[in-house]
Amino acid sequence: MRTFQPQDVVAAIPERIQVPTSSSALAQAGATLPTLVRVFASEALKHKNLMLAWGIATVVLITFVVMVIAKPLYRVEGKLSYWPNYSRGAKPIYTPPNIKSAVQILKSAAVLEPVRAKHTSGMSKDEFSKNVRVEVSKQSEFVDVGVDHPNPAIAAAVASDLMEEGLKFFADVRAKTI
Repeated sequence: MRTFQPQDVVAAIPERIQVPTSSSALAQAGATLPTLVRVFASEALKHKNLMLAWGIATVVLITFVVMVIAKPLYRVEGKLSYWPNYSRGAKPIYTPPNIKSAVQILKSAAVLEPVRAKHTSGMSKDEFSKNVRVEVSKQSEFVDVGVDHPNPAIAAAVASDLMEEGLKFFADVRAKTI
């Protein structure tokens, strides 16, 4: 066996950070332990050109992602009050659909297609139907209509026309039946 002989690493590589091995060596030298912040600051000062290039590249990448790839969607919501018009007296001539059937009718192509063709003709039927939500509200007499679109003006126009088209569809069915 050989005895351990320490090597002077600091003398061999002068830019290496010296970490004291024992508290007695610190007390004798009168030095303080380097903090993590001091170590990072000294490394950043050594490589300031690289840090500047990295920061600029990060800002450019984040700007590109936010402005080009991630498009915000605006949601427009409206409520339709659905009253089926049941009479209390004799049996009415026209029996309107229940609220669940009304929601299915509002989701149908007969109602969605004219609105899609008017406002977003470049969008596919599938994509348009995914952006439109028609569902029964927690209160049973309301139907919630919602539209997601990157342009808030188009979203508002689509939601408004969708509700108008639904009302027109129900009025046409009522008129044909009567």
